[in-house]
Amino acid sequence: MNLFNFLYKAIRALLRKRSQVETKYVKNDIIRAYTKYETTAYGPLTRNGYFPDKLTDKYLVKSRFLDTYTGLLELESTLPSNALKIRLPAPKRISSTKDGHLKRQFRRERDLNNISKVRFFVILLI
Repeated sequence: MNLFNFLYKAIRALLRKRSQVETKYVKNDIIRAYTKYETTAYGPLTRNGYFPDKLTDKYLVKSRFLDTYTGLLELESTLPSNALKIRLPAPKRISSTKDGHLKRQFRRERDLNNISKVRFFVILLI
C-alpha cells in the first residue's frame, strides 16, 4: 500500500468521524453572565490571580513640598506668576445663523436693551 493512499484513507476516516459529531453552538448570553455569580463578569482579575491593588505603595509620591503647608508655600513661590493667574476666554455667543439672520433670542435681547436705554434717557430728561 502506498504511503499517500494510507494518508488519504486516514484523512477520510477523520472527516467521517468529524461529520458524525453533532456541533452545538451556544450564543453568548450577556444577561446570563451577569445573573450567575460564578462567571468572570464578577471579579475576573482576582479570579485569575491578579490583584490590582497589591502594589499601590510604589506609586505614592513622597515629597517634602506636599507634606506640609510651609512646603506648599515654598513650592508656590517657585512657580512663575503666569502659572497662578489663569485666564480663560469666555466662549463667544453665536448670535446669527449661517444665513446672517439674527436669532430670536438675541433679537429679543436687543429690543429689551433698546427699550431700557430709551427708558433711562426718558427718566434723565424728566
